Parts: sequence; C-alpha cells; structure tokens
Amino acid sequence: MEFQFPSVRDEREAAAKGIFSIYGPRNQPPYDIDIQYFKNDKLIRRYEFPEEQISSVSGKTALGRVEVATKNGVCNETMAYVSDFFQPALLVYSFSDDILGEALSAENEYIVSTDILNNKNNWNDQNESRKMALDGYFQSLGSRETRCSTGVMDSSFNYYCIAEKYSAISYWNLKHPETGTNLLLTDKTYLSDPGCLKIIVAPDGNEELFIVKSSIIKVLTGNYNSQKFNFFLSSCRITDLLAKRNCTTFLCPHGKCENQAL
Repeated sequence: MEFQFPSVRDEREAAAKGIFSIYGPRNQPPYDIDIQYFKNDKLIRRYEFPEEQISSVSGKTALGRVEVATKNGVCNETMAYVSDFFQPALLVYSFSDDILGEALSAENEYIVSTDILNNKNNWNDQNESRKMALDGYFQSLGSRETRCSTGVMDSSFNYYCIAEKYSAISYWNLKHPETGTNLLLTDKTYLSDPGCLKIIVAPDGNEELFIVKSSIIKVLTGNYNSQKFNFFLSSCRITDLLAKRNCTTFLCPHGKCENQAL
C-alpha cells in the first residue's frame, strides 16, 4: 500500500492543472515527489530523493508536507517546498532544475523572499562573505514555546499553525512581534498530527480555514488500520475562529460526512 498526501495551491497561481504529492509509507527511503496531470491521470514526473539529501542525525526521516508555488502561471517556474517531520529541514524542488537544497531552522519563525531562495547563484557561490550577507534577508518573525507542524496565512496577515504541544490552532498577526503562544482552538482528536492547513475564500466572500488530517504517523510507525477512519477534513470560518466561537467541523472519512461542533 502506498500513502499519498497532496497539497494544492490556489488555482489562480498556477496554469498547470496538476498536483504535487509525496509517497512514503515506509520508514526508510526512497521518498518521491510525483507530478500528475488531472485531465488524463498521466504521471508527468517522479523525483526520487537520494538518501544523502534526506539523511538525519537521528536516523529518522518523514517527508509529509509539500507547498507548491508557481510563478506567473508558468509550469517550468514551479517550486515545491518539502518539510521533514523529524528534523528542522526544508527541501526545495524546482520543476526545471530538480532538487536545489535544504536548510532552515524550526526553532524560530523567519520570512525570506522566494526570489532569494530560488536564486541558485546565492548558494553555489564559494564566497563565504556573500553567503554571510544573505543572513540579512532572513527576518525573524518571533518564536513560540511550542513548535508547529504546518501553517498558513490569511489576507489580513494572520498566521495560523498547529501547536504540536497542545494539539491546538495557534496564531499571530505577522505585522506585530510574537509575544507567546495564542491558542484559538484545542482538540486532541482532530488537531493532533494534522497534515495541512489551507485558507479558502467561500462563495460569500468570507475566508475559511480548512484542516486536512490523515494517519501518516500511524503509517510511518506501522500501526495503520485500513478498517478505521484515517482521513478527516475540517473547516472553520476565520471570523468565528478569531472570536473563539464554536466551529462546525465537517468530518469526511471515506466520503461520508457528518457535522460535529468543536
């Protein structure tokens, strides 16, 4: 059995009608990035991560989240950013140039222009002083007492992430310094080990936060049970979330949906 976890960006950002996903039910490499064309289900490309690119000191590696960014709707300018569950690392994959590099710390939150990350000259240059000068492009957004597994930002620059320590949705406004862990919603069942957060604009113009949760940890540890629900989709209107009002969560395991209030 293979485990597929997709991440799809807003269709306005990409002309390519495709999906990026990572396959990895096994505890050992290889891990793949697969690009599939929706109209005919054709596999456009598969990139297998070499072991040296995903090795860690602890010996544990789990690639389970991928963010896709397409520049000006041009497929060849598509970048995929892949995070690792077990180590503070980021793998950057270019549709035209394959894998570019890995780096970044998970201790604090930083912001950097993708133009800096995508410029290979910045990282291939042997001039150490040039590399040190690049540190100035990484701006600190602050830090929390707990790490986050996944995050997303709304149109008001509110950043939402899943605080692993509390199994909760944490947020802060990026226009202001981070002063601590602000928890909006806590639920150990549906907010534990989520796979993806995504902001979607509803037909009425309101933004909604969608949470995708799967049993990837159970798959990685060999405790996967195909007879139980292993995929959940939850949503909450941003205005309700910020006001800490009850959110109606739509749980859709195996295509059957039921409403439940958190």
